[in-house]
Amino acid sequence: MNQPVMSTKADTLSALQSIVNKSHIEDMMIITVRDFLRGKRAIFHIIAERFKGDFVVIRSSSTFEDSVEHSKAGHYESVLNVDSYNVEAVTDAITKVMLSYTDGDDSEERLQEVIDEQILIQRQTRDVIMSGVVFTRDIIYNRPYYMVTYDDNGSTDSVTSGVRGKTKWIAKNASREFFEY
Repeated sequence: MNQPVMSTKADTLSALQSIVNKSHIEDMMIITVRDFLRGKRAIFHIIAERFKGDFVVIRSSSTFEDSVEHSKAGHYESVLNVDSYNVEAVTDAITKVMLSYTDGDDSEERLQEVIDEQILIQRQTRDVIMSGVVFTRDIIYNRPYYMVTYDDNGSTDSVTSGVRGKTKWIAKNASREFFEY
């Protein structure tokens, strides 16, 4: 079976969960805009039961975020530090992410356009030492480098939001000896 080249953030993380063994992907739940609109209260109860009062992050996971032609990284909302036992906080955060898909337009017509878009709920990582993003090409000049953008100040969203971060480029054809100093 052929897998699509591009997928949503939630689908990618879900696929990686059973593969990675030197990393950890936080517990997660994937809902659609349709799920939320049909049963906000039921969704809240599932989240409360699953995450048992831990803080969660409500993340965008739209098919519009990334494609072969363009990236909309950071374009849609994600909400950090949401108490999974607080119905108002959970509902507000999911609504904020959902409405970021429609540029704030909550009309029935616009919501129907994004009805199958995903929203990713994950247990929020605590005590982060370093976080970042790895690209398989230099995204600025399209050069054959691995590009690692990271934050080592404890933030989990500074790189993806574009606020700050450090960047390292590694040539794809560099030998292992290159890295041993």
